[in-house]
Amino acid sequence: MNPLFLPRSRHLGALAVLLVLSACSAGPDFVRPDPPAATHYTEGAPPPAPGQTVVFGTPTAAWWTALQSDALNALVEEGLAHNPDLQSTEAAQRGASAQLRAQLGQSTAPQVQLQSQYARQRAIGLPTLGPPTDTYDVYATVIQAQYDLDLFGAIRRANEAASAHLDASRFEWQAAQQTLAANIVATAIHAAALRQQLQASQDSLVAARQQLDWVTRRQQLGAVSRSEQSDAERAYQDAAQQVPNLQAQWQRSHHALAVLLGRAPQDAPPDLDFASLQLPEQVPVEIPSELVHRRPDILLAEASVHEASARLGLATANLYPQIRLSASFGSESFTAEHFLQDSTSVWSFAGGLVQPLFQGGALHAQKDAATLALSSASARYRGTVLRAFQNVADAMRTLEADAALLGMLDASRQAAQQTLQDTRRRAALGASQAGEVARREAQWQQENVRWIGARSTRLIDTVALFQATGAPVRKD
Repeated sequence: MNPLFLPRSRHLGALAVLLVLSACSAGPDFVRPDPPAATHYTEGAPPPAPGQTVVFGTPTAAWWTALQSDALNALVEEGLAHNPDLQSTEAAQRGASAQLRAQLGQSTAPQVQLQSQYARQRAIGLPTLGPPTDTYDVYATVIQAQYDLDLFGAIRRANEAASAHLDASRFEWQAAQQTLAANIVATAIHAAALRQQLQASQDSLVAARQQLDWVTRRQQLGAVSRSEQSDAERAYQDAAQQVPNLQAQWQRSHHALAVLLGRAPQDAPPDLDFASLQLPEQVPVEIPSELVHRRPDILLAEASVHEASARLGLATANLYPQIRLSASFGSESFTAEHFLQDSTSVWSFAGGLVQPLFQGGALHAQKDAATLALSSASARYRGTVLRAFQNVADAMRTLEADAALLGMLDASRQAAQQTLQDTRRRAALGASQAGEVARREAQWQQENVRWIGARSTRLIDTVALFQATGAPVRKD
């Protein structure tokens, strides 16, 4: 073998060793958490509620369309397009993406820059040689390059952490979208229901006033007792107190809906037609082991674990040597006419190694902190999963209770309506008095108020179940 090739072979061998070593990364490799062993959300599947069933399946996008209201669909789309809080979260997500691109570009490729300089300077001459001082020009142009050899994976772990942080910001944005959509739907339903309740309460107040006037006239004639008049006064006051409370609740819901849509409170949209809102016949719910890959808050917690794992690897890699390669090539001359000639070319190549020896225990403390941060993130992930399961279980059981209560109130409302109709027929035949008709009217309107509230609660709790299942806002 030609001995002239031995030094070059050694250099290539050393370079190959460095490249192999640079493929290693210190610290733990991220392992996705195992899904829980749970197969059900509650101790047995809940019985189907009248008019609605919970089935295992993949939630569909734009789930609010199941309520069959074009006006509601338009409100959700407006909110997703104009809500300022959602826009802020989206901007933060885009900013995290830009930061990751900047970090990858700065850390994974050699950094090259061009430096040109002209200087006129005065320097002290050498003793016994020439004048004591000399003034001259310097022309210089140099291309400089440097590259950090990621021997133990510090750069890769830092980039991995930044990538996981971007994932977290993206899932945070998705969670914000889902929360906003659910809040818009629930608030719009609540506002529409309150408007209906307010109307029913006002009608009840009118009927209570009519009854009170009738009883008062009868008491003045001595046909009824003072206690009956007191009962009528109390019924009227109860109905009167209900109206301003419902009015205030309706206005607050109206204002809240406007802000969710990105509007000023004074520009709140008109109320939905509450009677036209349809209860979704089916609500698809994924099994627990699949829910952990669907809900954005769980995915956000998982991304936080990934980021913490990568930062532990970064803290570990910082304990080991860091190697930087640098090179430059250019031209330097004292005169412009000789600038960029071969005789004025300059170049350099350097490699440097930095090995931490003593930093007061800071690096080891940073690694300990990163280890504890990973443990904390893992615990938060487990807690997030358990709370997600609880959300689904609570929503399923709540819908069961809502259906039972709504059924009872519906029967009571129908009974009150039937009683009112019978009383009106008897009054038309002269067998019942006007005061009794007014009293039955007020009772029926109060039953109507309760029924509207129960139906609104069932619709809103259905929204809560859609949100708990991680139903997407957009198609994947």
